[in-house]
Amino acid sequence: MSEFELLTLQLYYKELVSSNIMNFISILSGFLLANHFLGQKINTIQFTIMLLTYTVVMLVTGVGIQDAIAELYSAERALAEMSRTWSTNQTGEQTLPINVTLILTYIGSIYFAFTTRKQQS
Repeated sequence: MSEFELLTLQLYYKELVSSNIMNFISILSGFLLANHFLGQKINTIQFTIMLLTYTVVMLVTGVGIQDAIAELYSAERALAEMSRTWSTNQTGEQTLPINVTLILTYIGSIYFAFTTRKQQS
């Protein structure tokens, strides 16, 4: 691949990461709003189904984010092997904060769901 193609590929993966993060935020918002407004109106089975569906969708979205980030850094490594004199500064150091943020946000939303449910019971 040429340098231009690798840079274009990097741009596509950056857009994919951004899109997946927006999906994560949208799904999170929908789950929190559904819990807030429907918490006392749904029974335990419905709550469990909603929670399991939310967990699966968030897992798929999180894996999509991680895959896109891995591909982004893979393209950066390929660019580095081309002996170019400039860098796009895409290193693997950004993955830990993203992972921690995604996991803590998910755990916080589950805690909110159970806390809201307990208060309304």
